[in-house]
Amino acid sequence: MKVPLLWLKEYVDGLPSAEELAEILTLRGLEVEEVTDGLTGKIIEIELTPNRGDCASIIGVAREVAVALGRKLKYDVGSGASESGERTPDFSIKNRCPEKCPLYYLKFVTALKAAQSPKWLKERLIDCGVRPQNSIVDITNYVLMETGQPLHAFDAAKITGSEITVREAKKGENIFTLDGIDRQLQGDEIVIADGSGPIALAGVMGGESTAVSSSTDTVLLEAAFFLPSSVSCSESLHGIITESSYRFSRGVDPGGVRKSLLRAAGLMAEICSGDISASELEYSGNSSELYSIELDIDKVKSVLGCEIPEKEIKKYLRELDFTVNGKSPRLQVVPPSFRSDVSREIDLIEEIARCYGYDRIPETMPNVSAETDLILPEDIFERAEEFLRGAGFFQISTPTLCDGSIMEKIYSGNGFKPVEVENPITENFDILRPDLLSGLLKASLYNINRSNDRVKLYERGSVFRKGIKGAVEEERLALVEKNSDFFDVKAAAIGVLEEMKQEYSLTYGIDSVWFEKERSAALIIKGKEAGFFGVVKKEILEILGIKEERFTGSYLNPEVFDGNLIKDVKFRPWSEFPSVYRDISIVADAKLTHSEIYDNIFAGGEDMLRNIYLFDVYTGKGIKEGSKSMAYRLEFNSPDGTLKSAQVDDKMDRIIKNLRDGLSVRLREN
Repeated sequence: MKVPLLWLKEYVDGLPSAEELAEILTLRGLEVEEVTDGLTGKIIEIELTPNRGDCASIIGVAREVAVALGRKLKYDVGSGASESGERTPDFSIKNRCPEKCPLYYLKFVTALKAAQSPKWLKERLIDCGVRPQNSIVDITNYVLMETGQPLHAFDAAKITGSEITVREAKKGENIFTLDGIDRQLQGDEIVIADGSGPIALAGVMGGESTAVSSSTDTVLLEAAFFLPSSVSCSESLHGIITESSYRFSRGVDPGGVRKSLLRAAGLMAEICSGDISASELEYSGNSSELYSIELDIDKVKSVLGCEIPEKEIKKYLRELDFTVNGKSPRLQVVPPSFRSDVSREIDLIEEIARCYGYDRIPETMPNVSAETDLILPEDIFERAEEFLRGAGFFQISTPTLCDGSIMEKIYSGNGFKPVEVENPITENFDILRPDLLSGLLKASLYNINRSNDRVKLYERGSVFRKGIKGAVEEERLALVEKNSDFFDVKAAAIGVLEEMKQEYSLTYGIDSVWFEKERSAALIIKGKEAGFFGVVKKEILEILGIKEERFTGSYLNPEVFDGNLIKDVKFRPWSEFPSVYRDISIVADAKLTHSEIYDNIFAGGEDMLRNIYLFDVYTGKGIKEGSKSMAYRLEFNSPDGTLKSAQVDDKMDRIIKNLRDGLSVRLREN
């Protein structure tokens, strides 16, 4: 938004220099990008956030400046001329979309003499970044910049029929817009139509068929309030943003629609010698209902960390045109019609902070009372991530969008049904990702190309698939490692389950899109697939552009994990003494769970046993039917000193005795 300082001075007296004003506006949340020279003097260029549509005008910025400087705003722009035209409109309005266009006005202006605009008007438009065309169009743009209300002038002689209709577009119909493009409508847009069809893409751009020209002598001047979401939809569908749509999509002031219409009509009478019809076509629905927000004075202090007197709070809000009633501790505040972005108490507190001055708010620590655990036991994903970080994996975040053509090659012949993006940013981001492994491997390639050979990455994120009623989003955990073998990835995948004491089984040699059948396995918990791991196929790596490299990976679904088995994490100091490791291989009843064995071993090891790792589960040749072989690695440690062999032997004897007596488990002999 470009704001000529000369124009701003018409609404606020005694302005400081442009540079000082730029600093004042920035401190009030209107970030100034730069101060430049223009035809009329200094120009301040402001970057507006999407919620501050009220400042997308000279008057809107002037309002902020006036409050900041403690000055009065010269607000009433006036109509500039009386309604003296005798001719009445031969048209009527039919609004078929009152919910998307609650306000629609048409004003008849006749006997116009369209010519070049006066120098002062053209210079102001140029300084605002708008190209002058002819006096009629220039006046609509001038009022747009001045008040923030978009307007459009139709050449009345070019309108077919006598009815102007506001309606939804029909899918497949066309409109030739003022930028010279023949646009095919999708059916979700709002259009203004006459007897021949659409003559304007509502809130965005007019049509060529009813455009004003140097020969135009009668116009239907339009002013409306269109729902921001409907204009944003048209912008998105046609990839077009105009000065009008920029403001409509942020929300214009419904209370200023008719006022801006009269302002433009008055300027046309003044500059183009036109006659303004005393009659007016109008559709007026429920454009905006004023609502009251309760403001707790104590909440202001609690949020900002400083005490602002009630009198000062009321002063700030009233200067911004808010209506304030009531008294401490609770005020009733009604926002003005041009501040649709203010709907909650916290929004009011932000307005108070802006007026008070962010630089005046002291730095204070908030008074909060909070209780927390080292790791929340119910967050299964966090427990899994904690283990992977400890195992040397680095967390990354990859794009949710991916290349559908690459995914088609990877999942070829596997009934691949991607969730497609309707309006992709680029052809490389046209579907929602069906997995995490492809993104992890692409990130690995990025590292390899930059001579980083130590690649151990994991990601927690959403994946998407087509469901019966649309897209289904699920959260998953995946990891990849370069130059590792099957047993490395097996240790990582099983380690996650071990950390959370899950009861699981393994199924080797699975049919997988990603992994070699001879070197892959699935993790099963209570009959459900909780994940899989293995060595990534060479053909998959080649599709992703990775050559002559070896990768392993794993894909986990912690949602299948049994959260009841996860115990609270208790903190204890790290030991400065080395650990001692012992392996034990046992044969147990197949119905015996890993959790039961885990608890039994820990009971026998007592305080000296720090960790238990299950690194192999085997059934088959050499193992009696109905039994299973399980191999554990036990870590012993003491914070008091280095353990001696006799101490560890004593604990191992007790562990073996406990397993035999308590669970009828025997040691495996070979």
